[in-house]
Amino acid sequence: FVANSMTIRDFDYFWFSGESKAVLYGNRGVNGIDGTISTALGLAANGRPTYLVTGDLSLFHDLNGLAVAKTHNLNLTIILHNNDGGGIFEYLPQKGTKHFDYLFSTSQGLDYSGAARLYGCGYTKLTYPYELQAALAAASIEQGVHIIEIPTSRECSRELHKKYTDISIDMEVLQ
Repeated sequence: FVANSMTIRDFDYFWFSGESKAVLYGNRGVNGIDGTISTALGLAANGRPTYLVTGDLSLFHDLNGLAVAKTHNLNLTIILHNNDGGGIFEYLPQKGTKHFDYLFSTSQGLDYSGAARLYGCGYTKLTYPYELQAALAAASIEQGVHIIEIPTSRECSRELHKKYTDISIDMEVLQ
């Protein structure tokens, strides 16, 4: 399940159809990010391995959805890209103006290990990108919800996004 905001845009840009048997799902809440966890848990009710890729604000807006996982014995692996705020807003023309961070970035400064403890979820915080594969393997054999947090930087993400989306790609060559 792919959350809204930058996550869905990145999947749309970088995911090559036909390269995986994975089935991608998404859902747009009233404000775009509402109900992200709850929808992913609904998908997990089918008993198949289910993954949610989300940013911190989307997760934050539906944290109470995690209570359902515990009461209904649902399994879900959450891959949380935590840039402490709304990274998508880094692309607005208002970037750099007075009060931009306060009005648009909406940093929360939350420690998601506390949310994992509160709802009885497994929790792993990565330090290096190469740790993701092992974390996913470990989470796949656990019951319940497991949150894999990947701390990121809004500025660095924006620069990387610019670098990789400015490249002209000949799709015929890739096929």
